[in-house]
Amino acid sequence: MNKCKFCDNNLSIFSESYLQCTHCDILISSLPEGSYDAKYYYVENYRSKETQFRSKQLFKYFKQYIGEKKCLDFGCNDGSYVLYSRAKGIDCIGIDINKYVMAKNKSHSPDIFFHPDEIRSKFSCVTAFDVIEHFDDINVFFHEIERFVDSTGMLIFTTPNVHSKWIKIYKKGWHGYGIPKYHRYIFSVGFLKNILMAKGFNVDAVFTVAPIDKNGFSLLVRSGYRLKKKKIEKLLLLPVAIIKYLLGNFKNGQEDTICIVARKK
Repeated sequence: MNKCKFCDNNLSIFSESYLQCTHCDILISSLPEGSYDAKYYYVENYRSKETQFRSKQLFKYFKQYIGEKKCLDFGCNDGSYVLYSRAKGIDCIGIDINKYVMAKNKSHSPDIFFHPDEIRSKFSCVTAFDVIEHFDDINVFFHEIERFVDSTGMLIFTTPNVHSKWIKIYKKGWHGYGIPKYHRYIFSVGFLKNILMAKGFNVDAVFTVAPIDKNGFSLLVRSGYRLKKKKIEKLLLLPVAIIKYLLGNFKNGQEDTICIVARKK
């Protein structure tokens, strides 16, 4: 891949796993796409404390925008967010293409979890948390979203941030670079705003937040030694990684995760 698929400009090598388009302000994975099989993260960590914590955080960030809308969680993974939002009174169902995780979801709640092809309804709100970066072709992502969001509906999504302040602190060790077989892109706010406008959405809100994980501290600290192979090298770098984390909390700048609320024009 020598040309950017969005602007046709030349790509430069950013790392052994990512290429960079400075015009679009994004990174593009240079590795083959990974398999969403039984060993994929959300299958092995099915409804763990971590995924339940993440669901609570996501609901807290977006509840003011969701209100009482009828919701579809696109790429619902283990369904933790669907269950949490329903417990909070939201009419929400979930869809996902991962047959392993969906088999588990359906065994517990067959009436609220579905394969995308089973759903024909439109929704006033579609959520897609850390999903868009998994699509090799984001036109396919928006084509799927178009199937489900109604004519005045809302799209709410999150994705890793190519301008996270933690990248300047941990450089190429940043944890967001760690799964290029699944994270096909790392986007910028500017790029996403432009693509949303082109796809028929107005952007209502944009903000960035720290890692939406119970172990967010650990994720960032591990960025300080992630690239080292030997255990002793990792241990030697641990104190510095912790200091960088503590100092980074006082540093201004964008956080790890882009959060966007958009509405059909």
